[in-house]
Amino acid sequence: MKNLIFKFSLLVFMLSLLAGIYTRLPLIDNLIRSFVIFILFYIAVWIIMLVYVQTLAISKKDKLSSTKNNLSDSSSEHSVNVANS
Repeated sequence: MKNLIFKFSLLVFMLSLLAGIYTRLPLIDNLIRSFVIFILFYIAVWIIMLVYVQTLAISKKDKLSSTKNNLSDSSSEHSVNVANS
């Protein structure tokens, strides 16, 4: 997945480089512009992936804790039922 993000960012770099060539920007201005676009895009995708992974981890943690609570509730109910019998 990490390679996919990097490859996608390189694709954005190449597209911005080609767009600069098409608009006939000077080479150094085109490279600087393309590099800045590449860095901004890579950081934005990295932040999106970080938020996604954190959200996924929190939801898995909540599911695990709710499963533990359900198991402890059912075992305590079972012990109360056995004690009442």
